[in-house]
This record gives sequence, structure tokens and C-alpha cells, in this order.
Amino acid sequence: MEKMPLRLQVKGPGEFVRDLLQEVGTDYVQSMYKAYKLYLRQNGIRAPSRLYFGRLIYILADQGGIRFDHADTAAGWRGMEPDVPARGYRPGCGSPAPRHYYRLVNAQAAVFARPDAEFRRSRGLEVPEPLPRVPPEERPPAPPKAPRARKPRAPKAKPVRAAAPSVTEAYEKAIQVILGQLDQLESAPTTEALNALGRQLLGLVDKVQVDARRAKGEDKAALGGVSARLLRAAEYSGLALGALQTAMRETLPMRRQAAERSLSSALGLLRESLAPAPVPEE
Repeated sequence: MEKMPLRLQVKGPGEFVRDLLQEVGTDYVQSMYKAYKLYLRQNGIRAPSRLYFGRLIYILADQGGIRFDHADTAAGWRGMEPDVPARGYRPGCGSPAPRHYYRLVNAQAAVFARPDAEFRRSRGLEVPEPLPRVPPEERPPAPPKAPRARKPRAPKAKPVRAAAPSVTEAYEKAIQVILGQLDQLESAPTTEALNALGRQLLGLVDKVQVDARRAKGEDKAALGGVSARLLRAAEYSGLALGALQTAMRETLPMRRQAAERSLSSALGLLRESLAPAPVPEE
């Protein structure tokens, strides 16, 4: 049960119910609760909950301080005859319960002064001693609160996170391997090596395009740049292969030399296409 604040200038809830029933004779629970709530607000005190007040009425009736007198009739309620007492009956469809009226039985009962204590005593439970009621002018002043000393907080060191690998890092490594293979092709070109190089470039293009479809933002743009470089290199590898096959077929020295120049030019363009784009200066 909720504890009421101890105030000398106001009545306790049990005493208020006793005096109210002495004045009006009978009254129902909600009406008594509203009157007590208004009484406390006029004295600057917060009112208890409706659940608390309902339990208070139960204790006062259980201890013989008040008694149930009558309930409103249920005239006009569905499923009930007029002028039939409806105590404790709740009809359906959200209809409210009838008002229960109580009257005073024993104005001298101790339960009005300490409802919760008398209820616990009747059930054989331990009853704490009441706190002394000291007038406000006689209460000693509260000691001043000492300011709390705050402990200085050590600055938290932010964890150093390792930089995430770039989405193009693996492909850049593969391109460096291809650039190393170009050194051998330029010194001793063969059709088998150029065919293998073209297949390798097209395989990398397929992988880059798959990753680019899944990526977003800057990663998508970076993978798109790598894919464009590899596509250009694959085209130049095809030109280099055609120039090499032409040089191998030609018997005239001048035409063979022209085909070899075309081969050298295609390999140079292939190398340039695989080179990363220069970073613009800020």
C-alpha cells in the first residue's frame, strides 16, 4: 500500500473518509476519491492513485469502520430487469459497474488513523512503529550537502583500425603480373602467348564487372575504371596477335617490317592502357 506523506495540516485518507461519511451519511467510492483528491490539491499535496483509494475502502470495510449500504439499480441495462440490485455485477459491452455506497459504522475505530497498520495487525503481520509527527517549525534544518568530487576521467585512446583493402587491389596486382609478361612478349612474341594473354584479360574483365554490379559509390566507379582499362588492353592484344600473324606470313622484307612495326606499336598501346590513370594534383 502506498505511503501517504506525513503532514500535520491535512487529514489522513482514513480520517477524511470518516469525517466525510459523518457529514453526508452515505457516499460511493469515486465520489469520495474525487473529494479527497480536491482536498489534497487545495493543500498543495499530490493525491494518491485511484487504485490506492479503492484498496483503502476495502480495508476500512474489512476492519469494521465502514459498511456497504446499497448499490445503484440496473434499470435500463440489457439482460437485467429494472429495480434489481446489481452489486458486483458488470454487464458486457463496456457498461460501467453500479455505484457502491458505504456508510459509517464505528467512528472510533483505530483503522481510520492507520489503515495499513491495522490491516497488517489483523492478518498477524509485523507492524512498524509510526514515525513521530514533528511540526515543520521544530524540525532541525537539513545539513548542507557536500559537493561531490568528480574523478578525472582519463582520455580514452581511440582504437587504430587497419585500413580496409581497396576493392581494386587484387586486380591491380593481376595487372602488374600481366605487365611483367609483356616484357617477355616484346622480346620474343609468340601466337600462343598472345592468345593466352587475351584470354587472361577477358577473364579479368568478367570478374571486375561482376564485382562492379554489387558495389556502390566510389567502389563502383573505381571498378568501372579498371574494367575499361582491361577492355582496351584486350583489344590491343587482338591487334598485336593479328600483326604477329601477318609478319609470320609475309615473305617480302618491307611488308614484314611494316607488320613488325604494327606489332610493336600494339604492344606499346597495350602497356599504356594497363597503366593506372594519373591522380590529379590538388
